[in-house]
Amino acid sequence: KKAFDIFENKYYKLTDKKYLSLEELKLSPPLADVYVAGSDQIWNTYYENGKEPAYYLDFGNDKIKRISYAASLATLSIKKGYVDFVKTELQNFDAISVRESTGATILDSLGIKDFEVVLDPVFLIKQSHWESLAVKGNNYGLPINNYVLVYDFLGNDPNMISFVKSYAKKRDMPIVSINDMSKRNYAKYNINKAGPLDFLALIKNAECVISCSFHATAFSVLFKKKFYTFGLKGDNNSSRMEDFLLPLGLGDRMSPDKELLDDIDWSNVKTILQEKITISKNFLKSNIR
Repeated sequence: KKAFDIFENKYYKLTDKKYLSLEELKLSPPLADVYVAGSDQIWNTYYENGKEPAYYLDFGNDKIKRISYAASLATLSIKKGYVDFVKTELQNFDAISVRESTGATILDSLGIKDFEVVLDPVFLIKQSHWESLAVKGNNYGLPINNYVLVYDFLGNDPNMISFVKSYAKKRDMPIVSINDMSKRNYAKYNINKAGPLDFLALIKNAECVISCSFHATAFSVLFKKKFYTFGLKGDNNSSRMEDFLLPLGLGDRMSPDKELLDDIDWSNVKTILQEKITISKNFLKSNIR
């Protein structure tokens, strides 16, 4: 938490006023030309934020333009009892973009037809910028390109654990785990104080990244790292990783039964990504005026 607070204070440009509830937003809404809702899992109705009107910009003057950028519903369906709520809230938007094709399918089922599928915001920033931040992170003295980085939220997937152990053993590399308070006993090193800069550094300097995390996956692609991604066992939000990887031709990196022998064609990935980045930026340019 301290590492994240330090990062926030240094890199974020925030308003002086902080809102802690929908009521506060309605009593004294922020003055703006456009309100933008985005992005990671904000409309996941299996989480509390997906049921919260504030995340649907349900405050402020009706004349203020409202758009979403890469809003993630994160799941294959809206939680029972919240379909009408989501449909009603989204009718207040002037332009909608979502991050996953599954989210697009959900919108279509609600009768919402005018929307765009765009990339997560991390892809709107050049790779060189992320690299300039990564060099400021703590790599904890680990050997560059000679460790397996694991980001395992719950530690409850035996398939993922088995895959990680096999991969590391075959290369005689240490397993390094990023976590919060719960250690991953199969890892040689457990890092539980990493902030955003350390997160970037640890991914950039790993030989391979194995995770059940969307953003560990996204930054692995940005940094052109070997990677494998597993669904979060016991949760139903894995579609966001699948929807990201499949159009890039990287669907085989999702929940593999065994290690893949073929190298990633990063040239092809770059071409596809650039097309999607252009679409994403054009959505913002055309809707924020």
